[in-house]
Amino acid sequence: MHSPTWGNDEWIRLLKGRNDETIKALQDSLMGAAIAYLRKMQPNWNYSDIRCLAEDLTQDATMQVLDNLSCFRGDSKFTTWACSFVINLAAHE
Repeated sequence: MHSPTWGNDEWIRLLKGRNDETIKALQDSLMGAAIAYLRKMQPNWNYSDIRCLAEDLTQDATMQVLDNLSCFRGDSKFTTWACSFVINLAAHE
């Protein structure tokens, strides 16, 4: 799936409405970030293990992002802000 071209306000509006397509797009972005981070930090892990952990991290990060939408200040792209949640979770694994 390609990354949507929504602006920050559109991401927030759609996620506050719990739009399924938008949540899936968020999860795709988070999953990609988690896999990239884990592959870099754990180069000796096999891809299956990385993907399994990335899926768990993505679920946790999705809930954190949805719970913290009101904290988004717009200082960066929404996806950059959202992916910081999954990277922080992965860094503490």
